[in-house]
Amino acid sequence: SIMATLKSLFWAMVLLLMMMYVVATMITQNSSHSLAEGITPSSEVALCEYWCSLDDSLSTLFQSIAGGVSWREPLQPLMSTTMFMPAVFNAYITLVYFAVLNVVTAVFCSRAMETTSKNPELVTSALIMNRAEYLKSLSAFFKKIDKAGKGAISLADFERALKDPDLCAHLHTLEMDSADAWALFRLIDTDQSGLISIDEFIEGCECLKGSAKGVQLAKMSLEHRHLTRRLMQFIGDVERRLNVIAEQGFNHFERSRTPSPRPSGSLVCSQRGSPSEPPLTPGDLPHARV
Repeated sequence: SIMATLKSLFWAMVLLLMMMYVVATMITQNSSHSLAEGITPSSEVALCEYWCSLDDSLSTLFQSIAGGVSWREPLQPLMSTTMFMPAVFNAYITLVYFAVLNVVTAVFCSRAMETTSKNPELVTSALIMNRAEYLKSLSAFFKKIDKAGKGAISLADFERALKDPDLCAHLHTLEMDSADAWALFRLIDTDQSGLISIDEFIEGCECLKGSAKGVQLAKMSLEHRHLTRRLMQFIGDVERRLNVIAEQGFNHFERSRTPSPRPSGSLVCSQRGSPSEPPLTPGDLPHARV
């Protein structure tokens, strides 16, 4: 990660060197002009020590920000030249200390963090360590709820634990929402046994922590489409069966309304009597009594 930040560090150092070169050129020219006009001997010695040439000026500016020399010592001889040069030197110190160096540090750290986040080995190692710490915290939280040491917790134990402010805050640190204890318990209790073991608790908390992930949303969308397709197939099958039943009922009703035709021989037999019986005579009829 350090090698990847060298490019950003190089351009930051180029910017700093350009600033130092401009300030050193201005101070060196002004110092040479002041030495030519003549100043006090003590100031002349100090000015020659720090600002006599461009190399000396660059060295003085670098030492002033790197701790090689106190920046007040090079400032003293500049005050005997003009008021403009001390102001330039003070502006340089302020800008470098509070802006440039902080920007260089921020760029260096940002680039190092970005490179680290893109390194698969480092990311994998960090995820493994974070998961191990998370599982350790879940186990500790489960043991706080299971005070009897049964290895399983009930809904009453869970509700009692969530009434404790410390345990509730601990649950929030595990990225779990404790607003509805019953719903949370039912979501974790996958086998619907009424008891949550430590394995169920860890697995459920890992699935429910944080917000919904893209994979979970995609899985829910896929299941929704599958159920919708099955439901539409079921509705279509029911409609076809109902149409068949309705058609059969209608045909049966039409057949019941239409009278069936009788044979002609049966009609004659009904009018004349059975062929095996003899015809009636007047003597067979009963006589009315007057």
